[in-house]
Amino acid sequence: MNKGFSLRGFLFDSIQRRLTFGLVMLVLFLVATSIVAIVLSQRSMEQTIGATSVNLASQVMDDIDRTIFNRLSASKSMVKEVANHYADILEGSNKFFAALDDPEKYMSDKDEEWILQNQTTLMQGVLKNDLAKVLREHMNFYAEEQGRIVFAEIFVTNRFGAIVASTEKTSDYKQNDELWWQHARSEGVYVSDIVYDESAGVYSLEIALRIEDRMGDFVGVMKFILVMKFHELISVSTRRTPAPSYAVQNFNIITREGKVVFSTEDHPIMSDFSETEILRQVQSHEEGYFTTIEAHEDEKFIAFVHSRGFRSFHGLGWILWTEYNAQEVLSPIVQLRNTIFVTVAIFLSLCILLSVKISRSITVPLKKLYEATMIAERGDYSTRVNIPTGDELEQLGNAFNGMIATMEKTSRVRKEIDSAKTQFISITSHELRSPMTPMKAQLQMLLQGYFGKLNKKQKDALDIVLRNTDRLDHVIMDFLEISRIEAARLKFNFQKTDLTEHIKRLVDEMKGFDPAKSVKIGFSMKKLPVIEADPDRVMQVLRNLINNAIKFSKQNGKIWINVESVGDYLIFSVKDDGIGIPYEKQGRIFEPFYQAEQTLSRKYGGTGLGLAICKGIIESQSGKIWMKSIPEKGTIFTFTIPKQPVKKMMPITLLFSAQQSRDHRLEEMFKEFLGPLSVHEFETLREQGMNDKAVQEYLKELEQKSIVSKIEFEEMQKRVREIMEGRLTPEKMSQVEEICLNILGPKYGDICHTLQKDLNEQGMKKQLLKLQKSGKITAMEAKVLEEKLMQIIRKPDIEYKIGEYLG
Repeated sequence: MNKGFSLRGFLFDSIQRRLTFGLVMLVLFLVATSIVAIVLSQRSMEQTIGATSVNLASQVMDDIDRTIFNRLSASKSMVKEVANHYADILEGSNKFFAALDDPEKYMSDKDEEWILQNQTTLMQGVLKNDLAKVLREHMNFYAEEQGRIVFAEIFVTNRFGAIVASTEKTSDYKQNDELWWQHARSEGVYVSDIVYDESAGVYSLEIALRIEDRMGDFVGVMKFILVMKFHELISVSTRRTPAPSYAVQNFNIITREGKVVFSTEDHPIMSDFSETEILRQVQSHEEGYFTTIEAHEDEKFIAFVHSRGFRSFHGLGWILWTEYNAQEVLSPIVQLRNTIFVTVAIFLSLCILLSVKISRSITVPLKKLYEATMIAERGDYSTRVNIPTGDELEQLGNAFNGMIATMEKTSRVRKEIDSAKTQFISITSHELRSPMTPMKAQLQMLLQGYFGKLNKKQKDALDIVLRNTDRLDHVIMDFLEISRIEAARLKFNFQKTDLTEHIKRLVDEMKGFDPAKSVKIGFSMKKLPVIEADPDRVMQVLRNLINNAIKFSKQNGKIWINVESVGDYLIFSVKDDGIGIPYEKQGRIFEPFYQAEQTLSRKYGGTGLGLAICKGIIESQSGKIWMKSIPEKGTIFTFTIPKQPVKKMMPITLLFSAQQSRDHRLEEMFKEFLGPLSVHEFETLREQGMNDKAVQEYLKELEQKSIVSKIEFEEMQKRVREIMEGRLTPEKMSQVEEICLNILGPKYGDICHTLQKDLNEQGMKKQLLKLQKSGKITAMEAKVLEEKLMQIIRKPDIEYKIGEYLG
């Protein structure tokens, strides 16, 4: 009997449906909180509040512009009256000054008298003539009309700049050196910025107008000191304009350059606002609103408007902004937002509880798999996982257990084969070498005539036998050396030593190796530190590399040996300008019995074991050995040895390592592209046969099944060709750059290249800090990079540190 439909089973029996359900809940949460709460309501309410506040600021600014326009119009009317009815006073004053030999000197003399004395005939004439009386009448008229002082001072000058009539004693008699006077004479009208008199507690504007006679000729200048009552203007405007429900805290008026004109706050008049964020905001548009927080102050809501002028008055370029308490202005929004936040918090708590339950049902099994994978990665294949979830995770756990069991069996078989191989080589080498000693002894005795005199033909034949016996003995010795390396039984005689003299003796010895070629050997060494090492083993490696360099050098070639101390290692390099190594052969140069060209092998001799032994000696001491070569131009071999020896050696696999190396590189490539699927896919491929054709066909099958994309398929094809041909892979980019690109991504190539150039603890940390401060990488990315790169720096993979030295 079939079971009935279960919603719980439908939702939770599949990982895909679990994740889908979780995502749907997340989307519903985001939609509910975003649409209902913040986007629509807050935007609408802010626009309404902002428009009301801007309207009030605009009304106040318009009233100020209108007031200045009205006073300017009144001033122009007085100028006309003076020009029409009191022209004779101005004409008489101008004629008097025109008749003087030096009007400027006369005005300067009178100016000193004016300043130093309070009562003079000249001053009495200026303050009490008919024109001065008329000016005072106009001042009194506007004062009575407005109920306050409108014009604080009015005076008239002739065309030479001397005062003709004034309502009050001015500071100077001579006015033609003032900018306002010169501007009014040339432009007709001058209106100053606001001025604040702290002693009187009033704001004032200076208005200066050109006076012309009936012919349009310049006859003088009339100046007005206009008193501005900003508080009264603002009060009238706010009473006339429908005010918002919230109170204005402050009004501020500034010039276009950011100087304070008026402020209900404690900002001094003409104080500078040019570097403030508020000014940058209010200058960006003609009107608007925004919120801001200044240091040690509450959040403010600011509405602003620029002066638009009034009729023929174009305004002074002032900007007015009003300040409100943002908390009060936005309180309806805050209340709504708080309500929503409480609702969202409750809903989010429920979602979190549900998400935790869902995620744990996935992450706990995956964590078990991860921990088991880490154990297996260390070579322990005895681990197993138990994931009784009843879904795909349980199937994955069972597949993992099956894979680990297969790997355990494969590892066991491989170890048995390696052990048998090493034992076989060791026993065979010993058994072969045992008869070699008496054979060589008997051959040497024959050649020396112990068993009777030999003719030339017999001696030549025996000589050939002896040489080949020696060669066979060397091969057997090399086999013994390799067996010791693979069994971790290689003998080292460590001692405190300075390798300088050993290197010099070796160089002198090798100079006579092949005198017919006339190869020159040079070396450079900075002072080397005393280290603990086996000098014989080091010289064995160096001798082999120099020997190869001589053999493959051209006639009159050059070999250069360099030794230097870098960190915890000594770096050795042997560079020649010989025939080089073909690119396609370079990946296999350290394999036993492998030689770049068989023709070269016949021409130059050798067993093909020397470089493999060098590799084993160096790597058994946690060093590194590598090479770079350009065909027909030369080769450079480089190796490192630690300053402190490794006394507990690990087995180093040399024989049959080429295929194992290719298998490992292929397996790593599968992991990179396929992730967890790689284990099953690689084992399937291994069963089918690990040759180039089989791998390429298998990759094509993966693409046809859509397991990999076309781009991934093409990249995998390229990588397989490189691995199978034994060439260096695209990983010839430095290990540092590769890790950096994996963490940050391709677009950070320049940053990764920068890090590669300065790979030491101090330099790397400095570079990371610099990149973090500049905002190119985050603090988390810097931390991850530091951890990964420190692993490289503290290992012997330091060839990247001396990239420039290697050329």
